[in-house]
Order: sequence, then structure tokens, then C-alpha cells
Amino acid sequence: MPSAEYLAGFVDGEGCFHITTTGQPTLTLSQKIIDPLLAIQKVWGGTIYEDKLRWTGEDAARVAENILPYLLLKQDQARWLIRHTRNRPGYGSRTTWYKDWCGFSNTFIKHLRKVA
Repeated sequence: MPSAEYLAGFVDGEGCFHITTTGQPTLTLSQKIIDPLLAIQKVWGGTIYEDKLRWTGEDAARVAENILPYLLLKQDQARWLIRHTRNRPGYGSRTTWYKDWCGFSNTFIKHLRKVA
């Protein structure tokens, strides 16, 4: 049974926090071998399509909140998703989300350049 620690490692390596074209915050895992995604889905829910497992909206925030203490690389992205999902019921407009995400992304890139 995949634990929060296992899922956090999977998200750090194969996960992506992003916004859909409809403005929904989303957590997606990609994996060519479907078995790990099926095992994760049994415990954590989500929707599988092709070689991806996806959570959107409040489900994405719930998963991010549970794995946050165990993330090593994507804690800031998880916090961003949680904060914006919980502070913006209905998710707001696509433009607002995009601007917020761009601001976060630019700050994160600057941080990476400093530590590299």
C-alpha cells in the first residue's frame, strides 16, 4: 500500500503541479509502467488516463497536504497549490491563475539560479 512518504518521492521525481486550461489546480504523475499508478490510485484516488494519474481541485490540495511533510524538491509548489485552492473556491479565472503561477515560477527559477 503506497504511503504518503512513497507518494511524496514519486511526486518529487515524476510529479507536476500545474493549472489546467480551465483554471483548475492539478497534480499529475507520469509513468510509462501503469502498475505503480494503479496502486497509488487505490489508496489516494485520482483519475488515470493514458500513462498519467491526475488529481484536480480540492482532491489535488488534499493529496498535496498529506505528502507536504515528505516532499524534498516540490514543497513550494505543493504549498502554492494548497494555498490557492483553499483561498479561491471555484478557482477564479484562468488569467488570474496564470498570472499567479507565472509569479511563483519566476521566483522559483531565480531561487534555483542562486543555488546552482
